[in-house]
Amino acid sequence: MNEMETADQVINERETAELESFDKLVHDEFGDNFSEEDLKLSDDIMAHHVGLKKAPIMGYRYALYRLKDSDINGENVLNIAAGTGYESIILARKGGRVFAFDISPVSVEIAKKRARVNGLSGRITTEVMSVYQLTYTDNMFEYVYGNACLHHFELEKGLTEIKRVMKKGGKAVFCEPLGSSELFKTIRSLVPIRKNIVSPFERQLNYEDIRAIGKVFSDVRIREFGFFNRLDRLTHNKVILSVLAKLDDLALNIFPFLRRYARSVVIEVIK
Repeated sequence: MNEMETADQVINERETAELESFDKLVHDEFGDNFSEEDLKLSDDIMAHHVGLKKAPIMGYRYALYRLKDSDINGENVLNIAAGTGYESIILARKGGRVFAFDISPVSVEIAKKRARVNGLSGRITTEVMSVYQLTYTDNMFEYVYGNACLHHFELEKGLTEIKRVMKKGGKAVFCEPLGSSELFKTIRSLVPIRKNIVSPFERQLNYEDIRAIGKVFSDVRIREFGFFNRLDRLTHNKVILSVLAKLDDLALNIFPFLRRYARSVVIEVIK
């Protein structure tokens, strides 16, 4: 077996393990008897993402904001590792023609139901697919979006395939967990609180990973988010979380050195 075949075998083994993890996660979240109401995205939720005039100060909301409504309206948008289709609904409401995929058949089935419940089946196409073997044609997408997906991938192989299906000049935006501080990694391993670990192969990205992304895409821009908001694992109070987000935005702007300790990063690339 040559080196390439060995690498492909490792990727296949990882995807098989992650598929089992994601299917179990979705089943644990939704069970067998969830209602259509559980899949609806309210007007309040839409108001947090659609038609915004000012940039949000939370990572994943900022990533969605960077795909401006006026830019993606009527354009092909690829939703990478779309899960149960939450962000696919938002992207479609922003005007995009959304093509979404995930390796989890359980997730894809729920995503299709979510599109129907939200009246968007005609604007969202969701399929079971691997990021390493996309069935889309070359140069198909003007825009790409992914939330917490790159840190599951073999970066170069996954990004090369994503780049293939993007049009020249197309934009991709990703929101990813960032783990560049060894001190914070140690503290994270010692603190007895629930870790948001989905699969055995995931990891936080670091700046070396971001440099690797720059080898695939020549134009890479980043913005870090989160410092104090790590406390969200101790409280779900919306007022407290809003205050923490504002403190984060202020601290990371006044003290740039804190960015390497940030919790997440929004990565924008141009083909």
